Amino acid sequence: IRRPPRSTLFPYTTSSDLPEQSLVAAIQEEITDLTTRYPAGIISTVEADFLASRLVVILGDNWYSLEASQQDKLANSVFQRCQSLDFRRLEMKDNEGILLARSPVVGDRVVIVNRTQPTAAISSGE
Repeated sequence: IRRPPRSTLFPYTTSSDLPEQSLVAAIQEEITDLTTRYPAGIISTVEADFLASRLVVILGDNWYSLEASQQDKLANSVFQRCQSLDFRRLEMKDNEGILLARSPVVGDRVVIVNRTQPTAAISSGE
């Protein structure tokens, strides 16, 4: 029996040459079902770390344009799907790698870490 690689990174598209294709395809299908209710491009990449039982979802910049209630709903929906796929941990990040949301340590609601797009540091007067 082949073991899945420690981490599988796949863009939000279907590919026929991925290892453990059926498992990855199942994850993609679950995420696709979920995101049809949100703007196109909201999820750009999903990384599955099978050994750590962690799913990392990279979100597009339109995360920042969602209302707080929509962010909560999206994050909690992804978390529920994450659990149904037997992943214990979820991290949601933006394209820059900034943590946006994570699975709870206690409880059943995702912890939203970042709702607004960080602004570039403004240099103070010289």
